Amino acid sequence: MNASSSFSVSAPGSLMLMGEHAVLHGHPALCMAVEPRITIEVTPRKDREIHIDSSQGTLQTTLDTLPEEHSLGFVLVCIQSSSLSHGFEASIQSELDSTKGLGTSAAVTVAMTAALQRLEGNPFDPGRIVAQSLETIRKVQGRGSGCDAAASTYGGIVRIDPEPFRVEPIHASAPFFMAYAGYKVPTPEVIELVEGYRKKSPVCFEHVFAAMQSCVTETTQAVRLGDWDTVGQLMTRHHYLQGALGTSDATLDSLVHTFLSIPHILGAKISGSGLGDSVLALGNTSSASTEEHVTPVTVSEEGVRFED
Repeated sequence: MNASSSFSVSAPGSLMLMGEHAVLHGHPALCMAVEPRITIEVTPRKDREIHIDSSQGTLQTTLDTLPEEHSLGFVLVCIQSSSLSHGFEASIQSELDSTKGLGTSAAVTVAMTAALQRLEGNPFDPGRIVAQSLETIRKVQGRGSGCDAAASTYGGIVRIDPEPFRVEPIHASAPFFMAYAGYKVPTPEVIELVEGYRKKSPVCFEHVFAAMQSCVTETTQAVRLGDWDTVGQLMTRHHYLQGALGTSDATLDSLVHTFLSIPHILGAKISGSGLGDSVLALGNTSSASTEEHVTPVTVSEEGVRFED
């Protein structure tokens, strides 16, 4: 790759398919890349200045005077962790709605990490992009599974095995729908809440996590076979396992039940940490998209994409 000319790099958003919370305790999970995308237009500079513009803020600094904190926290940590010898200009454009749990932070982290690797003159290496993105995410928010970063990097549906960390891309697509609950409890708060419950009932929670792992294993095989009826059934079962963790509420349960009442919907569940955010449903039907607050989900078969 030519690191001296302008280019753009984009990464899709993501939605958790299965394995929420359990993945933070060593169990596998499934995540999928979804459109739309975050795009970064990059122009290399010959000096050491950095100029970044986005809807979340602007950053004008140099490689020698990087601030400790900034509103563009994920982007800043990406740069701090790089080995750049020259600066650049970047314009970050997002089509993702950051309020709807579509993996916005992971997508911008993946796109910026990929851009920096190109600026450093390195060949495209998805494994390295995921590893560095996960390191950035954990520096910024303390914890992270890497599921969303892996989905945004590879595209399609990916299976994550956290210990040791391994990504298995499964390039399959299906008709998904989502509904936003209208509110979202920050993920770190939900994780802390679940951890408090787990410490009070560790044996019970380990059984729930083990059941989630069984769902992930069976779903992985069903996706490979194109057995979407089974995938839908396992999604619904997984929803109630998430409820057993304390991450569902009346609104989320109601959204799941509404989805399941629509003809040809095969299954539905919380997508993400829970206590708000989104519900994901699977089914080959046009009826779902006519429901209020329901939108079709487009699985992105392509992950990181460069354009010169």
